[in-house]
Amino acid sequence: MGDVMNQVGYAEFIRNEIAEESENRLFTAEEICAKTAERFGADKEKIRYTVNVILNRMTGSVVLRYQKGVYYKPQQTIFGAVPLNPFESVYKQYVESKNGITGYMTGPTLCQKLGLTTQIPKYRFYASNYVTGREKLIINANVVLRPPRTEVTEGNFRYLQVLDIVDNKDGVAYETDDVIGKFNEIIRRFNLDFRRLVGMAKRYYPQKVVTVLINTAERSVS
Repeated sequence: MGDVMNQVGYAEFIRNEIAEESENRLFTAEEICAKTAERFGADKEKIRYTVNVILNRMTGSVVLRYQKGVYYKPQQTIFGAVPLNPFESVYKQYVESKNGITGYMTGPTLCQKLGLTTQIPKYRFYASNYVTGREKLIINANVVLRPPRTEVTEGNFRYLQVLDIVDNKDGVAYETDDVIGKFNEIIRRFNLDFRRLVGMAKRYYPQKVVTVLINTAERSVS
């Protein structure tokens, strides 16, 4: 009887947790299991099977399955649930979440966006606070996620973007005869402060980035 009562309590708690979720935000069964265990003071390993059963029962009505062990609450319209756009979901989860800006466009994608190259990359590249260690490839969304050099905020992501293109860790061939001039143009477009750029470069990037920025600053005042 106690197990049945617990399952009812777990199901109600999980349903309420999902109701609070943003539409189309990916979440895992592991996350739900951990929250349920914490709420009821239960052993996570002992309730894992029960949580999975509850999620399976809710699949198709309350939630939809994105892939094994990963779910989302779909957007509902008068025509039913709107299919999940994989890229949009990844973007909302890793770049602009309900917590604000937590990532930014980088790598070959950023270089193409800023006109440094006309080559369109196979994947879209983003740096995100939610990625640590190695890069993370989201195959079905054609996205590569990277850990940032420092925590991304609304106030610093433009600076990090410029520092990334100066660093050019991907070795993108910039299609311009005046790279320094192009950097100056981008810095002016973003209205960035050179002192802050150089300070962040010294703290988080290789010395070559600092050198290029100093050359860029000297050109801007000459």
